[in-house]
Amino acid sequence: MHVPSPSATAADHSHCQADLEQSARAKCAQLGLRLTDQRLMVLRVLASSHHALGAYELREQLNASLAKPLPPAAIYRSLEFWQQTGLVHRIGGLDRFAVCFNGDDHHVHMVVCCDKCFVVKELCDHRLGFDLATTLEPLGYAQPSSRQIEVIATCSGCAG
Repeated sequence: MHVPSPSATAADHSHCQADLEQSARAKCAQLGLRLTDQRLMVLRVLASSHHALGAYELREQLNASLAKPLPPAAIYRSLEFWQQTGLVHRIGGLDRFAVCFNGDDHHVHMVVCCDKCFVVKELCDHRLGFDLATTLEPLGYAQPSSRQIEVIATCSGCAG
């Protein structure tokens, strides 16, 4: 699970952004993918928050600092690119996106998102104590096509 350092404040995400940007550059180089300024801007905005963002929220934040606004299709293309690299999770039940701080292709992610404030926590299968492929085999399923388990719940801060 990614937990911000105790010295990080709600507004200080520089450690997250630097780590993620380094991972993004390495992943794109490894896969031979083109890292554009637009894609990097989308990733930076997502990394600036530990909350899941909707595409239009993301677009609004991006466009606030751009001379020429990006159309929704450009945002969705960038989000799709990052999902394919494994560095962004789509939380389908809430139609929101969050960065992946454990971008290893060889494990399953459990993404937990608050349905009120959209704060995101991420666990990996080795911490959950199971291997999804082994678990599915007796049920008659082969390798999973998705490596993400999504849990939508109310966090303790919102539950009051």
